[in-house]
Amino acid sequence: MSAVKRGLGKEKIVIADGLNYIKGYRYQLYCEAKAVGTPSCVVHVGTPVERCRANNKARSAEGRSDCYEEEVFEELVYRYEEPNGMNRWDSPLFTIAEDDEEMPGDKIWEAIFGGEGGAKGVKPHTATVLVGLPFPFPFPACGPSDWVLMNRLQQPASSPDYLYELDQATQSIVIGILEWQKSHEGEVGGEITFSD
Repeated sequence: MSAVKRGLGKEKIVIADGLNYIKGYRYQLYCEAKAVGTPSCVVHVGTPVERCRANNKARSAEGRSDCYEEEVFEELVYRYEEPNGMNRWDSPLFTIAEDDEEMPGDKIWEAIFGGEGGAKGVKPHTATVLVGLPFPFPFPACGPSDWVLMNRLQQPASSPDYLYELDQATQSIVIGILEWQKSHEGEVGGEITFSD
């Protein structure tokens, strides 16, 4: 996953060809692409399990190294979660039968790069970005007239300091509210100002 993360960017095409058979992993790939604002899609080669099993046994019989032990193969089949185009992380989904003569290259290209209008834009999910909040920012948990003033720079979640800064911001808010409650015992509402 770290190699895929390092490779992601708006000017690059990254193909993660591998055992993406668990939907949680595909979801993680989707989130990483979305965090950097680049579109993604899933290309699924729809091969029946019986055919895969026969291919694996044939490779094993030939002494090839690109096959699985039978027990490992069966465990992979058991854990396999087929992509579903109804899930946002599996959409758009292109399922191609193994014996298809043609691949829908034009449709895949359009899904990634857009049509004649140009490149597709992807907005990062708000949960993956620290956003500067408007002044004043209402904080209704302390009372109807409370305002919390904050100034945070927008920063993508992929930044190495994201979790640290998110934790620091959260701690400073909680500490500020607790200190205000101690010094204003019995009062309802008030103002808390935070600095960077």
